[in-house]
Amino acid sequence: MILLLRDKQKEKSRQEKLRVYRETGVWPGFKPKLETSKAWSDKCDKRNRRDLRKKRKELKELKRKQQQGQDAQDNNDDEELEELEQDYRMLKRLKRGKVKSKTSDCFSVPL
Repeated sequence: MILLLRDKQKEKSRQEKLRVYRETGVWPGFKPKLETSKAWSDKCDKRNRRDLRKKRKELKELKRKQQQGQDAQDNNDDEELEELEQDYRMLKRLKRGKVKSKTSDCFSVPL
């Protein structure tokens, strides 16, 4: 596509600008466009995502702490159940007369 201007002065100026553009990739005399600023809604979205991540992390930590507390409580419950079962077995033996009262004195179970 060949474009020629009637005015020789303008054509010469155009050809010079075209040569500079081909060499540098920037049109002479034009200012580069400024970077557009980010929309405030994008900033809000980013902040909201960060807040959600923080809340999820706190919930995970809370659940982990609760789970550890339940594990410790389960261990205590297991020990108590085991002691209770031993007491019950000893009570049965006492009723049957298989255990003498001297060995059962350590258990304070009413007959």
